[in-house]
Amino acid sequence: MDNEVVLIEVFGLNRERECVHENGDSCSGCSGCGSSSSCSGHSDCEGNKNMFLMYKELIEYIKNTDLANKVEIEFIDTDKIDIDKYDYLQEAFKKKFMLPIVAINETVKFYGGVPSRLIYREVKKELNNSEVVEY
Repeated sequence: MDNEVVLIEVFGLNRERECVHENGDSCSGCSGCGSSSSCSGHSDCEGNKNMFLMYKELIEYIKNTDLANKVEIEFIDTDKIDIDKYDYLQEAFKKKFMLPIVAINETVKFYGGVPSRLIYREVKKELNNSEVVEY
């Protein structure tokens, strides 16, 4: 299995930060998300981390591990694809999983974030490596 490459797909939206309330509702009075004070009196309004930035952070994390040459990582903008071509993504949407959604070898493993350490561990499992080294 030395030549096996694991595919990691991060499905999300490639947009700038959006202002949202802690409960996920849109924060229409925001002029920017640099801080909650920029949100016209909405003290519970905070900026979401850009999904593409989460993807970039995953690349940096993996690049510094023993998996660097064993994975292919792709960002897939859900606004720009035909979702019908991804059965596993359709299932995640039916279950109301939040973006970003992370699939490993076409199986949804994570949603609502891009947890680098957990993704690392899942890839190690996919490669059937028993030794997991923390980074």
